[in-house]
Amino acid sequence: MSITLSSTFTDNLLGTSSTAGVAEQIGAGTLVLYASGGSPPAGPNESATGTVLATFTFSSAGSQGSPSAGAMTIVFNATSVTATGTGTADYFRILNSGSTALIQGSVSTTGADWNLSSVTVNSGDSVAITGTPSISWVVT
Repeated sequence: MSITLSSTFTDNLLGTSSTAGVAEQIGAGTLVLYASGGSPPAGPNESATGTVLATFTFSSAGSQGSPSAGAMTIVFNATSVTATGTGTADYFRILNSGSTALIQGSVSTTGADWNLSSVTVNSGDSVAITGTPSISWVVT
């Protein structure tokens, strides 16, 4: 049996009007795309490794979506940025406005936490987030 969370609890984790959840924790932080050049770090508590490929900046916490049923739309200042590095993208991190890593996830073309049309990134390329970006917890 796995641990499951209620939608009320996950909404509070994401942040509601009465809780300081993910939206407040992220603030005007960043989503950073990396090429590890090997294996990504075990998680966000470990130092980042590899090359920064692209950085997206979140809009202020107050402009993030409202949590509902364990999911929340997230808003960026721009959903397309110019790559600053070259490499094969394999992980990302969400950092708060103080540059502390909060969340780490996988990157691939399918089956990852963040799927890109191509994981090959060259400096100067346009890197885009398509669709409606969101953070969610599985609610059963």
